[in-house]
Amino acid sequence: MRKKWAKIALAVVLVLLPFLVRWAYRTSTALPTEIVIGAGPPGGKYEPVMKSLAQKIGTKLGIKVITLRTNGSVDNQLLLQAGKADFGPAQGGALESVDRLDPMQEIHSRLQSQYRIYDFNKEPLAVVANLYLAPVSFIVRQGVGIESPADLRGKSVRFGVPGSGDYAMSLILLEHFGLDKQSIRPQYLEYSEVNEAFLNGTVDAAFITFSTQAAIFPDLFQTGTLALMSIPSAEAFVAKHLSMSQYRIPAGLYRSRYPVPPPTDVPTVAVNVQLLARAGTDTGLVEEVTKIVLSEEFQRENQLQELFLRGREFAQERPEFAIHPGALRVYNPQPNLFLNPDFAELVQKWWSFVLSLITVAILSVRWFRQNKLKKKANKYDKYIQLLLDIERRQASLATGDDLEAPQKLLDEVRLLREEALQNFSAHELNKDRAADCFIDMCHGLSNKIGLEISRRQLNKRFDELGKALNPTAPPVSQ
Repeated sequence: MRKKWAKIALAVVLVLLPFLVRWAYRTSTALPTEIVIGAGPPGGKYEPVMKSLAQKIGTKLGIKVITLRTNGSVDNQLLLQAGKADFGPAQGGALESVDRLDPMQEIHSRLQSQYRIYDFNKEPLAVVANLYLAPVSFIVRQGVGIESPADLRGKSVRFGVPGSGDYAMSLILLEHFGLDKQSIRPQYLEYSEVNEAFLNGTVDAAFITFSTQAAIFPDLFQTGTLALMSIPSAEAFVAKHLSMSQYRIPAGLYRSRYPVPPPTDVPTVAVNVQLLARAGTDTGLVEEVTKIVLSEEFQRENQLQELFLRGREFAQERPEFAIHPGALRVYNPQPNLFLNPDFAELVQKWWSFVLSLITVAILSVRWFRQNKLKKKANKYDKYIQLLLDIERRQASLATGDDLEAPQKLLDEVRLLREEALQNFSAHELNKDRAADCFIDMCHGLSNKIGLEISRRQLNKRFDELGKALNPTAPPVSQ
């Protein structure tokens, strides 16, 4: 009984195995149902690009995406490290620079109250792709005596708000100029506040790290009271900061009417804006997000010029952190059956085919065995029927002294037994109960006929003896 249930259990497992493999594969590769993307402040480039990415993820992958308004690069990196976000854009080196040049207690306190973050170094970060280059625009108000970076001392300078990439870049630039926050009067302004601050004279200079296509620049330069200054020693600056590169803002970029700002090309620096993820973010999800970022449709919609022109080369250029394994699948695709999304279906189809072959083989073996048993049974039936026929004829023998008839029956039994022994194998004779039964029946019938022959021979002898003693006496056999 136990063997029967064990066979049934094995059959059920074999039938369900491909479905279990498919379920396990889909479970292990299933994408999350909800993710969080750290965006940026209103008026910046982060916010529209991340909202576009969120819309693409929701449409293509069916995932609910929450976009968080943040102050920018530093906030996004801290949110990622704390596990409060899955993706977020950031300028290269922003968090490291703020951590090195300026205490972040204020940022930590704000994020603790806003997002309940208590561990700011929980998870390592990884790069998904570079999105675009953000050149540094060093803008000054004309007529305030700023002819070089050294003239910033004591002036009112626009910083980005704490937690933004502009804030980090402002600290880096001051360090490069040999200044610090104490030597100037920093103004922590949003993008939307910069133009008004220049107009009313509350700001003398500003560091803006933004895409050159941003709408803020034509608005700033339409009055003709602002000038764009170069970043001195840009080559040395870039050598110290690996996420930076040299850049030239072309003449006439911000207005086509005379006088065009800037009147000549302006040497400056630019920073890579990267899409970051937690190193532990689902690999399959990062792979799909990377594909979206590298699509021409996404790049055109968001005017990601460098990524559109240079593609994967730019996407992987000078990463601040290790590139996420999910993104590497896209950049360096490796043919791997186990990473095929149709792997489970393929396993199920092949397993069903193999299972069908196994089933056919088992049924075929059973049929051949049963057929063999039937043939064997028919063979036994033949000999047993012949043996029973001999026994019926033996039982119907007439009484008397005739020895020829029982002797003939005995010979038939002997010949039948010899024929059967030639047809039965040694294994059948040793193991098969039907063969044993037939042999026993042969012995029994042979003994029975032999006794009948002996009885008739004995009667015949008594008859001969009686005739010798009394010729007129009747035969004993009668």
